[in-house]
Amino acid sequence: MDIRIGHLNILDHLILAPAGACGEPPGNRPAAPRLTGSVPEIYLQPLNSWEQVARGLQSGDINAAFISIPLAMALSQQKQDIALVMFTHRGGSRMAAATGVKQIKDFRGKSVLIPHALSIQNMLLHRFLDARNLIPEKAGDRRGVCAESIPSFLMPEMAARDHGEIAALICEAPFGTEAIDRGGARHLLATQDLWPDHPGSAFVVHRDLLKGREADISALVSFFFRCAEFIDARIQAQDDALVPLAADFLQKPAGLVRRALAAACIRYTPELLVPEPELLSVIARYMGENMGLLPGPIDMENFVVPGFARQALEEFNC
Repeated sequence: MDIRIGHLNILDHLILAPAGACGEPPGNRPAAPRLTGSVPEIYLQPLNSWEQVARGLQSGDINAAFISIPLAMALSQQKQDIALVMFTHRGGSRMAAATGVKQIKDFRGKSVLIPHALSIQNMLLHRFLDARNLIPEKAGDRRGVCAESIPSFLMPEMAARDHGEIAALICEAPFGTEAIDRGGARHLLATQDLWPDHPGSAFVVHRDLLKGREADISALVSFFFRCAEFIDARIQAQDDALVPLAADFLQKPAGLVRRALAAACIRYTPELLVPEPELLSVIARYMGENMGLLPGPIDMENFVVPGFARQALEEFNC
């Protein structure tokens, strides 16, 4: 059985970039980790929205995914037989306010664009607004703020064409940077400011892949950890040689990618990619109790399989 991984072309999923790279690195591009014979062959399936990722897992078109954590939780609640094996990043999103919005109170009666209701961005937006007595309201309620789900790749154009109905957008990189570059928004904050080193996406697999293929999954997770270490070291060093690899993966111009990498406050430190049930429980409780989006319990012991990531981390510490 092959491993077909659905994902979005966002910085949150950049550790997939070396797996999709072909041929030798040109010029001064760093030699990223490469898939070897010890790692199973994988097929990357770039998609445009979280809805497409969820549908792919449900239909079986993909049997693994880099997916929004709250959405993965919802699929698990719906008896989709998936296991969460690692986080893909920490931090990395940003909130940008529409150029016509001068103060937070100007959000009232407008929309804030989010990538999906079941996204960490929606949770952080809710916490941000709650602290300012601006809890999101249903569309058309001019007393509050409407959180509007829009695929992130559409947000820069929507912000550029807005006629005063959008207050802000909160999304994954590089789309917040692109919205700012196009003149439709200005930087407000990084999501790291709202919850330092927050998780956002995770690598999940159909449980069929855990039956007799544990060695393959272990090798794949170890490869992702090597990719994460490679990328994180270059971000921390502000190594511009990472830009071409990231631009290829994101399918965006190098200049935009360079600015997004500098502004995203994203981390791929291997220690932070081991899934922590306590953090997942924080997300589940808040989105269930405060937002009503994850009703019912989540069996964390069944949903989270951290052993592969812990083993990969041990390999780094040997």
